[in-house]
Amino acid sequence: MRTPAEAEAEAHPDFQALVLSTTEHEDALGQRAYAAFASTGVRIVSGLRDPPSAGVTPIESERNVRSCGGLPQDCPHHVLNPLYAPVVARGNAISATIVTMLNTASRTNQESCMQTRIIATLAATGLAATAHAQYTTGITKPVFGVNQPEAFFNQGDDNTFLFDIETDLGIPATAPGFTGLAGDDTNRRFFATVRNGPNDDVYEFSYDDLLNPVKLVETQDAMGGDVSIDGLAYDSSTGILYGTRTLGSAGQPEGLFAIDLTTGVLSLVLDYQDTSFSITIGGIDYNADDGLIYLVDDDADGGRWIYSVDPSDPTGLAEVVQLPANITDVDGVAAGDGKVFLLTDNANANDGVHHIYDLATGDFTTADSPYPAPAGSPIAPNPSGGAAFTPGLLGGTACRADLDGDGELTLFDFLEFQNLFDSGDPAADFDGDGSLTLFDFLEFQNEFDAGCP
Repeated sequence: MRTPAEAEAEAHPDFQALVLSTTEHEDALGQRAYAAFASTGVRIVSGLRDPPSAGVTPIESERNVRSCGGLPQDCPHHVLNPLYAPVVARGNAISATIVTMLNTASRTNQESCMQTRIIATLAATGLAATAHAQYTTGITKPVFGVNQPEAFFNQGDDNTFLFDIETDLGIPATAPGFTGLAGDDTNRRFFATVRNGPNDDVYEFSYDDLLNPVKLVETQDAMGGDVSIDGLAYDSSTGILYGTRTLGSAGQPEGLFAIDLTTGVLSLVLDYQDTSFSITIGGIDYNADDGLIYLVDDDADGGRWIYSVDPSDPTGLAEVVQLPANITDVDGVAAGDGKVFLLTDNANANDGVHHIYDLATGDFTTADSPYPAPAGSPIAPNPSGGAAFTPGLLGGTACRADLDGDGELTLFDFLEFQNLFDSGDPAADFDGDGSLTLFDFLEFQNEFDAGCP
């Protein structure tokens, strides 16, 4: 049997939106909903009253919420009847559905129960919108280099300046800047390594106090000897910080290491030198979505690849995708929202733009990089750098309407809003008035329609 939404969609394939209300006391509701939605593209549809409230279009005569003259527990069917389930799919014509509660009230004794719901089926070609993932990037200022080691917050082609790692922080370093970065968004912090002599200092940065980082440890081997580290990855499920080494030595090979955040001691997890060809992996990151560490080898020997490693079973490098020919220098990697972000730390590399690999589609896209070409005297040295997935760094959630945090605005964000609303979660109070009302739905809809940066 067709749902009313399906019937309406067939009759008006170009409609903008549809609202079905289900209540036995609908006059006030219908008028309130009609007034609230009057300035939008929403058309209000009801099958519960004949004649309907002003502005409400009847398309179904059968009641789906029946009278019950008893206590609230006698009204188990005052939730949506399956007949009215918002199942609409007509190609790209209708691309998302929301079910959210407008108002719930109960009458006891000999009075009828009342429960009100609104079903809004939003229709527009290409309703799902892309919300750019958010990353923190930073580079180094090598010896003889003159370009400043600046850190930025990247959203698509937008790069927000955070600080100059050398002048704003005053961190002791032989090569000012970040050799590695790793995000811990849940705890609103990221980790960074700074080259300071023969080893690296590991710092913790709070999202809420960026200019006052805390030095945690200095990297070293089990005997206390100095060891340098390059890219970082933080496994949020185990609390382990990993580092990668691009220059092997007799005591510490090129490989993936766990870093003890109490002592700074490195423990070998995976030896890259077990491969039959040369590997240079300077950028790594942990992806919380699938529990894998993603690593980028930019050594041409054997081909340049994105690899993955399961940190719970690090038996070898698994090939993910070979890099396009124009991506040759990747020192920083960030993973999240189903994507792997490849840092471009200077305008002479990788066509001068960041590159982003979509794990689901297999596509590479680009984002503007703020970093200039290398400059210095007597040489213009190539910097290194780091990247981290930090979606909550600036102002909490960077895109409020992306409630499921997957980097896109889709049906599932509507469903998440419904769950938050129904459970009384303050996160659903989009208009900030302290109450959960129809106007929160309207504000959420507005932000969804506006898309994310």
